[in-house]
Amino acid sequence: MKITLHVLRSRILGVGAALLVPFLAAAAGPSGGPFTNIVSDPANAVWDFGGIIDNVDIDAPQHGVEVTASIATDFTQSGQGKVNGSQDSVPVTLNIIGGGNPGTVPLSTTVTEKGTINSKSGVSHLVFTVTATGTGTLPGEPKPSKITLKKQINANIDSATQIITGTQKDSASASGVGSVNETTTFTNTVAEVGGGDLGDGSWTLTLNDLSTGGNQVTGTATIELNSGQVFNYTVKGNFNSTKGTKLVLTGSDDISKGSAIQVTMDTNNTVTNIKGRITGQNVNVTP
Repeated sequence: MKITLHVLRSRILGVGAALLVPFLAAAAGPSGGPFTNIVSDPANAVWDFGGIIDNVDIDAPQHGVEVTASIATDFTQSGQGKVNGSQDSVPVTLNIIGGGNPGTVPLSTTVTEKGTINSKSGVSHLVFTVTATGTGTLPGEPKPSKITLKKQINANIDSATQIITGTQKDSASASGVGSVNETTTFTNTVAEVGGGDLGDGSWTLTLNDLSTGGNQVTGTATIELNSGQVFNYTVKGNFNSTKGTKLVLTGSDDISKGSAIQVTMDTNNTVTNIKGRITGQNVNVTP
């Protein structure tokens, strides 16, 4: 049977195209989801104190007088690592022990919480202040005073050892009367904070609804912390059939803004690196 050069060339090209099909399919960009990665490496731990610390105690002994109080708190920790909260009409009982006029003072207070958290080399650093202000009349005083109660915390969380160390300053002041304060050091395990609700610093990245058009990749993503806090992201990136995919995750709501994440995927659409900052804390993960 005679085979013309034209037919032979067509058959050769057809075989070549058939051989290329598997490789073209393997080099397709990421699509669908979820693509889930659980990160439990202590070097990349992310801590969230929002919703975990719901109460702080003030204990300030000085000048033969001890002032104690318990303050209910309610704050969030943002994608930027900012701690913020504010509550009105919070009932607080001020206890005065010792001195010439011991007693208790009921207060209706405004409570504010402010602070930041960041990290470096597996150690997170939390600076956090709770302030309660109200008006009350101290025992033995003829008129009301503006009363301010404050706890200032400066703590380091060692993710490898799960130990928290730092200092705390408790203070109480009454306008026209005076003030007391005390600074102490502390050491706690992570398990002792919030009744164990602080967790172990692990977190989960989930890439959802990924779509590749040409070399452009879009989608959504979430990062869920061990505390239950969820940050939401929009996903944009570029796909290269020989190098893989690089994605940029941008916070898509107010609480998530400030957590900037870059994700690298290989040509098999497997995540090979997660790098950036989550709620103020640096991560660089190679799964």
